[in-house]
Amino acid sequence: MRGLLTFWVILLFGLAAGAGVLQSLGPPVPPSHRVPLIASAAPTRTGPASPDTALTIARADDPTSFLPRIAADGRRPMSYYAAPAKIPAGAKTVALLVDGMGLSQSESLAAIAQLPAAVSFAFSPYAADVAPLLDAARAAGHEYLISIPLEPANYPLADEGSHALLTGSEPGANFINLEWTLSRIQGYVGATSALDGMRGEAYLRAGDLSTSLQDQLNQRGLLFVDARPGSAAPESVPGRGVDLVIDDPPDAASIDAKLAALITQAQARGSALGLAGPLRPVTLAHLKSWIALLPARGITLVPVSALVGQ
Repeated sequence: MRGLLTFWVILLFGLAAGAGVLQSLGPPVPPSHRVPLIASAAPTRTGPASPDTALTIARADDPTSFLPRIAADGRRPMSYYAAPAKIPAGAKTVALLVDGMGLSQSESLAAIAQLPAAVSFAFSPYAADVAPLLDAARAAGHEYLISIPLEPANYPLADEGSHALLTGSEPGANFINLEWTLSRIQGYVGATSALDGMRGEAYLRAGDLSTSLQDQLNQRGLLFVDARPGSAAPESVPGRGVDLVIDDPPDAASIDAKLAALITQAQARGSALGLAGPLRPVTLAHLKSWIALLPARGITLVPVSALVGQ
């Protein structure tokens, strides 16, 4: 009996103490007034966006392969996948496009890891097992393009492969090869005629073929970089022409001279676009050293997409 009485005394004491604590804390806070433990603000994107299925459509002849397109809400791949660019007001800018990505896993990984995020890459449509490289490029902040194999100036001595677009091919064959190329990777801002050191001069000189190519890229919301040095901006698609090919020829003295000339052009015109490729250790080493000097020269390194329209 005494044990039961002790139990009830302890229970009543505990209830009284609990009521006192609740009174000191005040009434419960309504859910609408509660402060979350972690803020739900949207994260700031520091690199290119991951591939979005809303920006793709299956190829008619191969439903397992996907082509870029403008999304139903109006988003264009050239904007959605562009790397963010911070450009001070009135700054002189320079962009670098490195082509031949994917043809050598080791050299591609070295370029991704060692070059700053503002450097843009062009991946070969013939590259195998390229998905890990694309993931690594996005994670490191690099935007990228797809290289289109277009008939070069010295064809057939220089051959852009079995899926090249040729001036002597039927339009249907070129269309199939273009769709094959554009479906090889996902998440790119645009296309370029730069492919492993070739630049598609013969194809781009054919006015009707060049215009048709530009129209098709524009309809898919892509930009285009014409790899012919000194070429004007394309007329039928947002894009830019390359000002200088940095590693042609690929010796150290020539590379340094071209990089110096690229700075001179940027200072005189406000912006400049350099092309390098295919990937070589000597080019990578000189690019790294040159990029480190740009701030002291008053030059801002930007992704290729930031120069479109300039």
